[in-house]
Amino acid sequence: MVSKIGGVTALGLVVALYLAVPAVQAKTYKGTFVITGESIDVFDNFSFDGSKANSAVLSTGWGTDSLGDVGPGQSVSEYSIDVATPCTFKGPLGNPEAGVTLTLVGSVGAGHSSGGPLSGDTSAQGTTGTGCSDLSNGDFLVTETDTLSGLLSKNKKTTGTRTYTIVGVTLSAPATPGYGFFQWFKSTGNFSEKVVPVP
Repeated sequence: MVSKIGGVTALGLVVALYLAVPAVQAKTYKGTFVITGESIDVFDNFSFDGSKANSAVLSTGWGTDSLGDVGPGQSVSEYSIDVATPCTFKGPLGNPEAGVTLTLVGSVGAGHSSGGPLSGDTSAQGTTGTGCSDLSNGDFLVTETDTLSGLLSKNKKTTGTRTYTIVGVTLSAPATPGYGFFQWFKSTGNFSEKVVPVP
């Protein structure tokens, strides 16, 4: 009898302690961000679909967000160029420009941040993207949406999305027989990330 009572008492104590531990809660963070950096073409070295006629670039930048996170990032993206479909956009200086239509083929990226609630490592994969590029001077504007996932500090993981606009200018495009380009860009957008502790 003593043994049975003791067992029930112990079980009750375990249940009480379990109920006393706060349930693990997911938290969603929303904010805005800015990334500035440079891109270089990688037409001959990277493609999502095997095409060398598309615009494929490797970009490196530094980002900040409205929650206090800062850090570097790098991505590679590929956009198809439709010269038969004209478009217009506001260039890097806010001036109206005309160009050809860009459509996302694929993009992937990774970044590291610190200083805010999203400190850690996050990867991104493009889902949709369209834009316009002025082939006469290399100015461009693109709007893209990515899915996000990552492992943050303090044993937390994150998933989410971000939507942003990239505006940029070509700083160098060597004349024939040279080829390629070097660009400056600025990305501005918003994000929503759900963060949960890792068991």
